[in-house]
Amino acid sequence: MLITTILTFFVLRYAWHYNLLLCVASTIFFLVIDAAFFSANLIKLVEGGWFPLTMGALIFTIMVTWRRGREILYGRLRRAAISLGPFLDSLFQDPPHRVPGTAIFLIGDPNAVPHAFLHNLAHNKVIHERIVFLTVVFKDIPWVPASERVTVEPLGHDCYESNSTSAS
Repeated sequence: MLITTILTFFVLRYAWHYNLLLCVASTIFFLVIDAAFFSANLIKLVEGGWFPLTMGALIFTIMVTWRRGREILYGRLRRAAISLGPFLDSLFQDPPHRVPGTAIFLIGDPNAVPHAFLHNLAHNKVIHERIVFLTVVFKDIPWVPASERVTVEPLGHDCYESNSTSAS
């Protein structure tokens, strides 16, 4: 509640452009009420209130660690990524056996070879007769025109790069 009251000051002052004196007065008024509630509940920390605070801090620590670890992992994957165009050129100089069907590989970076494609090639020693490298892009707009929703570009050798755009 204390944080909400402090954030309300910034909304009143900078988003709604109210008078500074009015913003400070209303914030102090609600801070006094919030401080009274906070101090009244402070004695509950000793009688078990510490447990939800400890669990919240533990979960927060796990989530921050997880996020940082994912950032490190994606950074290493980006640095170790192989460019798609030159990789396909070298692959089709001596192509592996092709099997019927279409394979679709999702990629975050349209210029890099997807790891799933590399693993499929390494383990199965075959590629499909048609391969689509699909990148899904989310735009911060309510509606995407039909002409911009899907683009398909041929890369040669029945390989295609497709970008699918969706409104979020």
